[in-house]
Amino acid sequence: GSRVTNVEVIENSLLECRGLLYAYDALYVNANNSKGFYRLRDTDGNGTFDEKKLLLKTEGGVGHGRNHVVLGPDDMIYLVHGNNVKLPDNLAATSPYQYFGEDQLIKNPWDNAWSGGNLAAPGGHILRTDKDGTKFELFAGGFRNEMDIAFNEDGEMFTYDADLEWDVGLPWYRPTRVNHVIPGGEYGWRRGTGKCPPYYPDTLPAVVDTGLGSPTGMEFGTKSKFPARLRKALFICDWAYGRILVVHLTPTGSTYTGSFETFAQGRPLNVTDIKFGPDGALYLVTGGRQTQSGLYRISYVGEHKPEAKVDGFDEVAFEAEAARMLRQISESNQKRLADKPQQAIGALFTQMASDDRFGRFAARVALEHQSVHLWSQRALSEKNPRAALHALLALVRVGDANQKVSAISNLAQFDLDKMSEQDLLVALRAFAVGFARLGKLDTTSAVTIRSKLEPLYPHTSWRVNHELCELLTVLGSTKLRQRTFDLLAKTNEPADFMHYLITVRYQAKGWTLDDLSTYFKHLNRATYAHRGSYYQRSVKSLRAEFDKKLPPQVKQQLGAVMREPAPPSDAIPEKVEAPRFVRDWKMNDLTGDLDKASKGRSFDAGRRAFIAARCVQCHQFGNLSPRVTVGPDLTGVASRFSRKDLLESIINPSKAIGDKYRQSKVTLKDGDIVVGTIVGGDGQTLVLQPNPLADETVTVKKADIASNEFAATSSMPTALLSVLTREQILDLLAFLESSGNRHHAAFDR
Repeated sequence: GSRVTNVEVIENSLLECRGLLYAYDALYVNANNSKGFYRLRDTDGNGTFDEKKLLLKTEGGVGHGRNHVVLGPDDMIYLVHGNNVKLPDNLAATSPYQYFGEDQLIKNPWDNAWSGGNLAAPGGHILRTDKDGTKFELFAGGFRNEMDIAFNEDGEMFTYDADLEWDVGLPWYRPTRVNHVIPGGEYGWRRGTGKCPPYYPDTLPAVVDTGLGSPTGMEFGTKSKFPARLRKALFICDWAYGRILVVHLTPTGSTYTGSFETFAQGRPLNVTDIKFGPDGALYLVTGGRQTQSGLYRISYVGEHKPEAKVDGFDEVAFEAEAARMLRQISESNQKRLADKPQQAIGALFTQMASDDRFGRFAARVALEHQSVHLWSQRALSEKNPRAALHALLALVRVGDANQKVSAISNLAQFDLDKMSEQDLLVALRAFAVGFARLGKLDTTSAVTIRSKLEPLYPHTSWRVNHELCELLTVLGSTKLRQRTFDLLAKTNEPADFMHYLITVRYQAKGWTLDDLSTYFKHLNRATYAHRGSYYQRSVKSLRAEFDKKLPPQVKQQLGAVMREPAPPSDAIPEKVEAPRFVRDWKMNDLTGDLDKASKGRSFDAGRRAFIAARCVQCHQFGNLSPRVTVGPDLTGVASRFSRKDLLESIINPSKAIGDKYRQSKVTLKDGDIVVGTIVGGDGQTLVLQPNPLADETVTVKKADIASNEFAATSSMPTALLSVLTREQILDLLAFLESSGNRHHAAFDR
């Protein structure tokens, strides 16, 4: 095989360079741990980069940080940032993405203690600049941790954004997904529970959801020498499940819908990035979390044929191109219009009335970029209902207080009961954004709007019901509680359970003993509907709130209904009787035996070892479920870790800790140290949970804190294998590599 003959250091002072782009005779670097975007140039032609210039300083964290740098088809440079990066100061006034906000109708007191809870909108975002970094525009936002972007042959941008698997089962869960990114696009990530569902008219939906995963690099097959159907496809990397997926896009209006299939998969294949080379082959890099890295090439063996031309008129392609052109006209009108503004505004109103969702979105965004006085009166008098609804949504987003009040009053005049679900959701969202940004309505207006919304609840649409539940809570509806209980009685969906149980408890007044009893019966029914970490935290938080607020005599009257029900019989009990101590195993004790985990092992023995070593207390694995999942799902762990890396991660769990699994180390001014997961708090206090498997918490005053930083050690114990024999450890490794498949090659048949 080939070997490395020479290594040349290009630059070694910039830390964790996630994004690299060579363009305009310069190397552009997004240096994550150096918290900056740099340009390196060879100014004297001697073959070395003698100039290092900081083009943009970026504050914030480094977990979901400064990711890829990509040259766009418009010759502009795009920077991809995750939700830990704060927006830079002095963004250009020409930025497509503006006027964003939290827009959370009811602020949940848990949010600041949950993942991303200390991060403000817009979260993950994409910046655009020129070759000299003259100005930086905010292009799009509302992502969690989009690592990369790619452009198709139409010049349209796509990204692959990450989910938060702890949110699974909750109404604000957003799957890992591919997004079509347009100028000014909003993709809905917000802190804590405030994430925007894809049906919001001011949030854009995914091209395709891909389920659980960990997105890294992506690339279109345009320059490949693969078959024609793959040259049009989007290749995306999933680090967590060791696979490269191929997404097939179908033009739909001015956007696309998609389907996906597995292109390549390995055990492990912890792929971090891909690129098509000049030879038309796909090059991929693996590694991450201090695992062994590698460079691989996938080539197509077969004749490279040009794409067959379509005979005759392609009506579908023509209509899609026409829709994209209309959307792009709206996008071009994002700039303030000096020449014939009313003509352009008229075109935007026409586009907002169309059936094309991305076109309507782009037109509303462009309208918001114009001086409000040019279009506010038309928004209030527009005859086309759909155009009027989107214009009123724009007005509550960018208008002054009086204009917001006028827009809300105008919305109340619509025949809401006769609207389609699509249009009704626009009206309800406009109400919600208006209330959130205005602050408070006068009593008369609140009563009027409440009387319009109450007859709609419950609705035939669950989406409408979710929105009405929040709106009627804010508006003080006395009919809300019983109608919500009726909805709870008819559902078995975990997301419904949590939405209604969380929302209805905001109405503090008028609770009877029967109401409380009914609430707890539904909470008990919901408790084990899902066992995800944040789902269970939600259940516990609801119980804790009521336990704290209810008087002792009321709790006594409620009795057993307030107590948490026992786990289902199929759940592994929290307390597992561990065998006696065997040995304090080290890597050197076992590395020589790793090959023995490949055959002759026992599935049942591996399962028993998984339980005995207490792995099951924190981790989901196949159909083995802990009471509360607090660690990563291990079902697909062999897709991202080799056998040696997997063993080392068990023996030395602090070697590489994922950011969302890090505990906080809080040092107090008196010298005391508290280590734990932040699970609550307010403006004055911070609540930490030292043991993720115990309910006990520690509350500290923020005024007493000297420092708050990530703990260097993992919450995962270091001696889990000490209760297992050598043979049991080998059975455990085979079990973990099997993904729960009893017929895996490692097991005796």
